[in-house]
Formats: sequence, structure tokens, C-alpha cells
Amino acid sequence: MLIAKIYEDNAFGKLSDKRYTMLYNQYEGEQEHLQSEVDSYKTEQAQYENDRKSAARFLKLVERYGNAEEMTTLMLNEFVEKIVVHERDRKGSADTTRKIET
Repeated sequence: MLIAKIYEDNAFGKLSDKRYTMLYNQYEGEQEHLQSEVDSYKTEQAQYENDRKSAARFLKLVERYGNAEEMTTLMLNEFVEKIVVHERDRKGSADTTRKIET
């Protein structure tokens, strides 16, 4: 709406070409910045929804198996999504620990 207004003002001679170009570039920059913020918020929202679903799934499993006496293979497969094994960072050291990646 602002761009249309300054275009009209420029067309009717109320706004110089130099001033129109400066305002147009400013509005375009602001629009790009706002669009990148919206995209960032959408990404954050998608991650939040994914985390929420994952937590709900985990809570269902805890509720289902909360009174179990021992861990079965089926239970283990439902609780553990994956196990990642890496080579040690320091070769030859027996007490090397690996940083957990999330």
C-alpha cells in the first residue's frame, strides 16, 4: 500500500524521482526483512510442533510401560529411535568420552 502511494505521488509530481527511489528501496528492504522473520517464525513453529509431538509420544510410552518390571525388546525398540556410534576422538586413549550431539 505504501509503495502504491509513493508511486502515485511520484507520478503526479508530488515526489521527486530520487526521493521515490530512496523510499521504494527502503520499503523493499523492510519487506524482505519482515518476510525473513516470518520464514524464521514458521521454521521455529514447525520445530516446536515436532518437539511437542515427540514429547506426547514419549509420555504415552511412559504411561503404557510405567509399571513394567523389566525392559523387553519391544519396549526398547519403542523408546529408542536410534543409537549413533562414533570412533574415539583421541586414538589410543581408553577413557575418551564422546560429546552427545542433539
